[in-house]
Amino acid sequence: MKDLFAKQNQWSESDSHSIKKMLTAEYGLQEQPDNIDLSLSIIAEAIERQVKMVPTVFINGKEIQYPDGIDANGLIKEVEQALA
Repeated sequence: MKDLFAKQNQWSESDSHSIKKMLTAEYGLQEQPDNIDLSLSIIAEAIERQVKMVPTVFINGKEIQYPDGIDANGLIKEVEQALA
């Protein structure tokens, strides 16, 4: 996963077909038919929330783009504050 996110700038502008081919060729990952409905609901939510990059997390409605918008320590602090 670290490698995939480290190379995100190389594949993030590609179309979904190209990304699927790259995931299969470089990482041996393949789409699982049983997960298509779940994938579609996640995509719909990402579109609704206007997510621009992955990973993006929402804490109490606050959008946080990790690691570009916050580092690991900052993310921990955000979670701790939300739980306080």
